[in-house]
Amino acid sequence: MVGLDVLVQGRTFAILGGSLGERSLSLFQSRLGQPVGFHHAGFQLASDAELDSSLVRAKTVGVEVEVVIDSPVRRAALLRDPDGILLQFYVDRDQPVASFARLEDDAVLYLA
Repeated sequence: MVGLDVLVQGRTFAILGGSLGERSLSLFQSRLGQPVGFHHAGFQLASDAELDSSLVRAKTVGVEVEVVIDSPVRRAALLRDPDGILLQFYVDRDQPVASFARLEDDAVLYLA
């Protein structure tokens, strides 16, 4: 409808992308215990070294990292900005996007 195709269909989620195959939007089925609405915005970094450096800088300025996940598909660190928005900084692994479907749903919520 808006020019996005389903790249991955999981049990409780779908990852959508545009004509270049990039992951643009992840949608999750609402579940008990999870608030409905926007979860996080993601920003890709160039390398693991850049992510490591960012985590050190965040700690230095007193920003608490809420979640760090290192999976075969993606390594991600999530923190909240001053407005309370959850931000994901990530490095993709050399895995096809379909690999997200093999992860636990709770991990995909933070990784996709």
